[in-house]
Amino acid sequence: MADAQEAREIVRDIFDVPPIGIDIDGTITEDPQFFNLLISIWPAPVYIITFRHDQERAMRDLRQYGIDSDNFELVLVNGHEKKAAEITKRGIKIMFDDTDEVICPIPGNVLVFKVRNDGNFDFPSKRWFYDKNTGIDFDEYVREITRRRESPGAE
Repeated sequence: MADAQEAREIVRDIFDVPPIGIDIDGTITEDPQFFNLLISIWPAPVYIITFRHDQERAMRDLRQYGIDSDNFELVLVNGHEKKAAEITKRGIKIMFDDTDEVICPIPGNVLVFKVRNDGNFDFPSKRWFYDKNTGIDFDEYVREITRRRESPGAE
């Protein structure tokens, strides 16, 4: 394992690889094999940030999903805004999550990968789920932008 750690450090030093964050439920659970590989080879800090309360159970679940690398730190949070705060606090620049309520408050300088699953995407209709707090209807958005352009100062 020392060779893998040494290789990660060399890559990190050459490419200035940023820390990443990964959610468990709805993200790692959607493709544990992919995330195990990513966690194992990522040359910078990896934070698994999850909305859970029991650290031992979260670690047991990760092992059950096949996450066998020790190349991560588990961070438990108790709210969507707190997850965004942890992302900022830890300098995470890439985040994998499936929940719009978590993704929306993440700072704009963080690259976000939204994972599709049955809880956020309707596969038969090929459409995302969203609500008035996390999404804007595109046609409504275009109408609003057009209205603003036609009536400057009326905002």
